[in-house]
Amino acid sequence: MKKLGMAEIAKINRPKLGRQVPLEVFRMLRLVGIRGGLPMGGKSITATVGREIGKNLGCNSLEELLQLLQTYRIGIPSILERSDNHLLIALDDCLVCKGMDNIGEKVCDLEGAIIEGALTAIIGKTVRVTEIKCNCNGDEACVYEVRIY
Repeated sequence: MKKLGMAEIAKINRPKLGRQVPLEVFRMLRLVGIRGGLPMGGKSITATVGREIGKNLGCNSLEELLQLLQTYRIGIPSILERSDNHLLIALDDCLVCKGMDNIGEKVCDLEGAIIEGALTAIIGKTVRVTEIKCNCNGDEACVYEVRIY
């Protein structure tokens, strides 16, 4: 099977419906289809898929990754804390959960896995990302703890 990257998937020719898709369609796929239809809420799938997406973004720096997250409207990222082995990254206006009700759960593991895959490719070290805050858990923004080993 041929691997597809951003260059291939960015080729969109939908003269009647155009490039835009309602956010509800994406949320249905993620939160109803994957989360509701797969064992463990689809977490193993979203982790694998997110890491693969992140590795294939072609980013060369953390700053480039943060810009890309905003360009593709995944969210508005900011670095809350930064040291040699640790980062806290906030993702405001999150694609998946901003505006949803507090359901007492964190649901944006795919986005964390994308960050993990991209940073692993950029740094060349083992990176682990954990979502520690989420709009769907009553928080103001999604926040990801990044550990570099």
